Amino acid sequence: MVDNGFGQSAQRLEDRMLLRGAGSFTADLNLDCQVHMVVLRSPHGHADITAMNSAGAAAMAGVAAVLTGVDADGDGLGDIAGGDSLKNRDGSDPVTPARPVIARDRVRYVGEPVAVVVADSLA
Repeated sequence: MVDNGFGQSAQRLEDRMLLRGAGSFTADLNLDCQVHMVVLRSPHGHADITAMNSAGAAAMAGVAAVLTGVDADGDGLGDIAGGDSLKNRDGSDPVTPARPVIARDRVRYVGEPVAVVVADSLA
């Protein structure tokens, strides 16, 4: 077999250190005033969001913020930019659907962000 890199296994240099407990992971970092973020993702492939009440979660001890699509709109976050600006075969611009940072009134795919919780701990 030719040794040109294509189809070859890449030698990983970090494995030995990490498997022996000598490495460090970002999850191991603890900084002053550190907060944690968890993204609640949709289990549904397509669904309308008819109501969302985040008051209970926001009132919990240690929770710094609960953000929804309405909050993202209010903060002016807008949509996630699309990919390449390729033209259609006829030269027209392609249709690029809105991709909100956090779903507003509808989720369009499994795993789409629905809410974000920022708190003192992951618990």
